[in-house]
Amino acid sequence: MLSTLHPLPKLVVCVLWIVTSILIFDLGFQLVTIALAAGALIVLERRSPLLVMALMVPFALFGFGFFTTSVLFRQDSTFALQMAAETPFGAPAFSAGLILFCRAIACGMVSALFALTTDPGALIKALMVHWRLPPSIGFALFQALNLVPDLGREMQQIRLARAMRKGRPPRRVPGPVELVSLIVPLLAYAIRRAGRSALAMEARGLSPARTRTVTNAPVPTGRDRLFVMICLCLLVAVIASALRPDRPLQEAAAATDIAHTGSRGPAAMIWRTSCSTVSMIDVTAATARSASPRMIPSARSRCSGKLFNPNALGLNGESADFSNASSSRASISTKKELPDAS
Repeated sequence: MLSTLHPLPKLVVCVLWIVTSILIFDLGFQLVTIALAAGALIVLERRSPLLVMALMVPFALFGFGFFTTSVLFRQDSTFALQMAAETPFGAPAFSAGLILFCRAIACGMVSALFALTTDPGALIKALMVHWRLPPSIGFALFQALNLVPDLGREMQQIRLARAMRKGRPPRRVPGPVELVSLIVPLLAYAIRRAGRSALAMEARGLSPARTRTVTNAPVPTGRDRLFVMICLCLLVAVIASALRPDRPLQEAAAATDIAHTGSRGPAAMIWRTSCSTVSMIDVTAATARSASPRMIPSARSRCSGKLFNPNALGLNGESADFSNASSSRASISTKKELPDAS
């Protein structure tokens, strides 16, 4: 289904979704992106789930590097603490690392969706017709697309020739020594192929001033416009859900319900961890508030748009008692010194 769509609308939608995934630091948005891209490949395109998982292995390793770096070599910041207070996972390092991990997989999943549902030749023709791609660059891309399979066939012929010379069948998988010995012949073949392609393009007179006709170029249809509108509406809905202002309050309410009902399990443990983390941040803010006369917004008050109130934690009474005790001591000492002064 997606393979029959025009390549350029798919390219615009995929690039826009990847940029949004990079800019929005939210775990839910990344998980929704992964689920939508994987579902489109498996359900609409009938791709094997094992193929989709295999394609995500390099991106998962790349994201795992982000995850370990964030957990092991992180540096505390206000942004990390605020994001930890607004996510279901308590530790700031774990939360940020998990989001970076899922972001890498989400970008890879969207890229795989575009690559598996788009014909490279149709994409280049559409770029030449609709986006005015120069013919020299377009035909160079065509040559590069043809060069990759030709390199594989040339490598297989070289291996067969060496096996015939030695009088034994070639190995199914070439070893490291054989791969190193194939670098120079393949490099020489690629250079010769590039020279021939340059001569052929020069003989055809590929200058930008000429008007050229591109055959079998894809034409936009109403389905492409409908696809773009559906994808944009879906993207806006996911962004609105990720950036919803009352989301932290709902998470706190759900955490309170779980704590009151005494639920058990992974979900309850995650919510309790989140509540404890927010409470620790509030206690830290309260300590700083008692030491400084400034009004410091706490993690919960930042979510609700109100300033921090020490009375909510019961710390104002203690500080007031301490100040009253200090003032009483000062008054007693003053009364004792007054007769001496007179």
